Amino acid sequence: AIVDRNLLWDNPVAQKYGIGSLADVFPVEGGCDIKEGSAAAGFPNQYHCGVGTAVFVKVAKMRLAITTAGLARAVGVSEAALYRHFPSKAKMLEALIEFIEDSVFSLINRILEEDRFMRGRCQKIMTVALGFADRNPGISRLLSGEVLLGETERLRKRIDKFYERLETQLKQVLREGEANQELKAVSPVQAQANLMVCLVEGRIQQFVRSGFTVSPLAQWEQQWSLLATCLD
Repeated sequence: AIVDRNLLWDNPVAQKYGIGSLADVFPVEGGCDIKEGSAAAGFPNQYHCGVGTAVFVKVAKMRLAITTAGLARAVGVSEAALYRHFPSKAKMLEALIEFIEDSVFSLINRILEEDRFMRGRCQKIMTVALGFADRNPGISRLLSGEVLLGETERLRKRIDKFYERLETQLKQVLREGEANQELKAVSPVQAQANLMVCLVEGRIQQFVRSGFTVSPLAQWEQQWSLLATCLD
């Protein structure tokens, strides 16, 4: 698991797959102790400790505009010190997007290894995405694209790629379910996978728009029950 299970929110999927916040993955205190096999382990050394770690944790929690000046104040360093770790704000955000992708899809790979049934896979994949956003408000703002206004087109395309990759993964699960006769060919696989991704993206957008008062996981069990009827 990526995080200490004592830090997890109360959700069975989260407890099993270790969905937490960046503060759990990157402990700011205690130096550069990154557990082997954790999502942080593959990151460049400058993100493992000190300023780099603190920046990632602060971005994940930030509910206001993400600026280098604001981050420098939050972390307690000068802007010059911040730029020694990240050449630009765009590079910092790109590294964080890469971390989001690695974290979410490493958990999805675990789900695919451990759950062989289509409905269970789909539910857990969506819960992972929603749970990761729920635990990290700053990441939700990235995934909604809200903080990328005025940033480079490359960053917006990286977020598009995240959702495209999520949809591709769900399509693969549905196609395998269809081949195993778990899914009736009532509607195209592509349409069903797109609906699931639209729900994930919409819940994240609502979370940001509500000022983080409406969790992406609010009423999720009931919503999944409705969605699951389309997979019979």
